[in-house]
Amino acid sequence: MLELDRLRQSLNQITGALAPRKELFQQKEQLNSLELVFEEIKKKFKNAGSPPEALALKAASRFLSGEAQLDEVDIDLIAFALAKPVGSTLESTLFNNEGKLKALLDNYSAKCTSGRDMLITWRGVMGAYFELSPNNSPNRQQFEGSLEDIRRFLISTWSSVLGSTELRLSWMKAIDENIELLGKNPCDQFAKQWFDGHEDLVLRISGDLQISSNSWFWERLFVTCLQNVLNFDEFGFKKAIPKLLKLFDKHKIYRDKGLCAVLDRYAICSDTSVNEMLKEYALDLWASPEGHELAGSKWKFVSKPALAMVLNWVHETNLRLFFKLLKERGHADDERLNFWLKFIPQVKSSRLALGPTSRGLVESRADYKKVFKRDGHAYSQLREDQNPGNDAFLMTIGNCLIVDFSIGGGCYVYRHGENQFNITDKYHYSSTSRKGLKEKYRTGGMDFAHTPGWTDAHRAPAKLRKEYGITPSSVRITGASNLNQTINVRDYFTGGYSAAPEEIKFSVKDAELEIPTFVPTNIDVEVAIKGGAETPNPPVLFKYFEAKAKAIQLARENGVEYQEESARFIVKYMRDKGPVAEKLGFFGLKFTDGIGWILR
Repeated sequence: MLELDRLRQSLNQITGALAPRKELFQQKEQLNSLELVFEEIKKKFKNAGSPPEALALKAASRFLSGEAQLDEVDIDLIAFALAKPVGSTLESTLFNNEGKLKALLDNYSAKCTSGRDMLITWRGVMGAYFELSPNNSPNRQQFEGSLEDIRRFLISTWSSVLGSTELRLSWMKAIDENIELLGKNPCDQFAKQWFDGHEDLVLRISGDLQISSNSWFWERLFVTCLQNVLNFDEFGFKKAIPKLLKLFDKHKIYRDKGLCAVLDRYAICSDTSVNEMLKEYALDLWASPEGHELAGSKWKFVSKPALAMVLNWVHETNLRLFFKLLKERGHADDERLNFWLKFIPQVKSSRLALGPTSRGLVESRADYKKVFKRDGHAYSQLREDQNPGNDAFLMTIGNCLIVDFSIGGGCYVYRHGENQFNITDKYHYSSTSRKGLKEKYRTGGMDFAHTPGWTDAHRAPAKLRKEYGITPSSVRITGASNLNQTINVRDYFTGGYSAAPEEIKFSVKDAELEIPTFVPTNIDVEVAIKGGAETPNPPVLFKYFEAKAKAIQLARENGVEYQEESARFIVKYMRDKGPVAEKLGFFGLKFTDGIGWILR
């Protein structure tokens, strides 16, 4: 019995010692619960001051129809519907009605000047400003003009709006500390650090202001960033090309127009010799510029100097491949390579005709496959040659077609109309018969053989000059460097540049799947998850935040837009089947046709 009493006494001592800690544990659990409740409150009040969308749209519709019986409340409500279509067409958006928009902004300006508290109305206009996308308007010039009208209203009334209230909300602080956002060049202060990969400040501000992922702001940031790089001197610009290409891959919706600008900038450099990285990137994305006249080719949007430059790069690549294949078989001929390189700037088209040996090499090597298979018809098959290791290089210069054989076949030059074969033929024949590459042998013989001394001035060069008017290019560059020449990147996006007009279009699928990835981070989600991480059985509210966080991550990874309303979270993915849809369903979101995936 004594031992039992001692045991009971020890147990009481331990219980007494643990009592304060138990209270601490309970307090911690309460604190976690309070944090979750607080986050829910923040979410509910996130759009405080924003009226129901239906009321704003109804007021906007009445205003657009010219109804005179609108009270002040209705007028103020319209601020929240500036960027939203009232009807089924873009023209039914108040933003696209220049006269109505100006009248409304004049009304708001007068109220701000009179000292009236216009904070909520001003917030509605500002929200619309950062929500607008060039896709919201049927005319880009009109879009830019109306956007500028709203910007002038915002910047001119901000001080009076700020002075008429004692409130200092997070979005107000973001505007006040970054007033340049309402300036003519809103992205200048962010462009350099964003290009260097430091996106935190931009993302935080975009979160505070709820800048839409489709907003004009992101395009302007991309344009400003690219413009800064294109304004570098030649050395700095070329050094930055690898980073630019990474930027294009990250934000694919702007990639085509950005690449147009970069190629046009490169074409006005003093040295336009081949940039392998830029060349390979452009060819992988747009295929060969030799097809620039084909329907749908993006090459038609670059300037003529840029097109000529890249064509020269392609022809030089073809020539170097011809001699690289020859070297692979132990027949290096640098003298001949250097001879023909002098004529490359004049080449209009080129083609390799490969014999069985070279074709086997191409099919067995990944590096060759990539180059030759890019267009699907990059080379023709050379047939009927006694030597399976023989190849031919075909190129047009002026009105002449030149055929140069790699081994023992010599060189033939055909004036326009003299040959019966075409450079684009799928099969070429190493024969002297009609349509054979050596058909001239029967009438005039080969023009010259690759015997010692053939490149001496009195031999091949003299024959090309005297008989065909073909001379080497004195300078192997196509650039026209001029300090007064500049590339205005905005013109590529607004349609003011003839070589890169607004006609570069993207399909609906592109717009859905290639929304910029620099969408605002959701601080609320991160805080909620952190606060509830130790809860063994998370409450329903925590499950909501967890599902929302996973859905946001999935949306970012797939370039899909999402938005949060007062009572629901929406991922605007318009498909109910496939890997992405399956994951969204697993997270607890429900699909609604025409809206997307909804989490309540």
